[in-house]
Amino acid sequence: MASPLAVDIAQALKDLMSSTDYWIAMEKAREQAAIRASSDQRPRLMLRLPIKLDTATTTSNPALISNPFDSFFVDAAQTDQTATVNLFTGLDNTQDYTVLGQNSSGKLSKPTRNAMLTWASQPGLTLTVVFFLGIDFRPGNSLVTLQGGVTLSTGTTMGNPVEVSLVAGTASIIFPANASRNTANGYNNTGGKIWIGGSLVANTGSFTGIPYGDQERLLCTNKGAVYAMPESSGKFYYVEES
Repeated sequence: MASPLAVDIAQALKDLMSSTDYWIAMEKAREQAAIRASSDQRPRLMLRLPIKLDTATTTSNPALISNPFDSFFVDAAQTDQTATVNLFTGLDNTQDYTVLGQNSSGKLSKPTRNAMLTWASQPGLTLTVVFFLGIDFRPGNSLVTLQGGVTLSTGTTMGNPVEVSLVAGTASIIFPANASRNTANGYNNTGGKIWIGGSLVANTGSFTGIPYGDQERLLCTNKGAVYAMPESSGKFYYVEES
């Protein structure tokens, strides 16, 4: 027959084992709960944002995008290229922004979670922007099906440099229309920013163009005319490859 002391020791060890198992189980449960909570709050890889443009927003009361993203495109907009919003990426300390309209798309140099949107009042119009994180994409209307053999050409003719004089605050053609254009290489030497776009391009408002800084270079593969609104009067140079 076991002594009372041996029985007490055996029971104490049994209780200790039960208590240890209990706390191990509780710790595992807490870890699993933390994992679930973390997964529920992880950044979304895609955010679809439908926007009704009836009421204007400003930089003092913008629509904030808290979900991080590094690329975007406009999935749908009413009245082709009429509905627009202004995207501030928050990647720098300036107030520069990009105007988004039908078929707009872009890829940022790094992810941002400090972006915001503003827009002028556009009664009855809507626009849907899709934001992506870590996903490389191409808008569907840019996809084509290729059949048979494919020949890639980098051009056979390099043109002479062309100088274009730009006047501050006036939209002018920097790349004239060229049906045989392969690539046009441009260089901003105005001493300030230029904003490029169509014939109505501006440096503010609904037709704000894409900004390029002084001495920045740009490539153009569009065969149509490209306009620029300069911040200051100066020269723009380009070379055609066809």
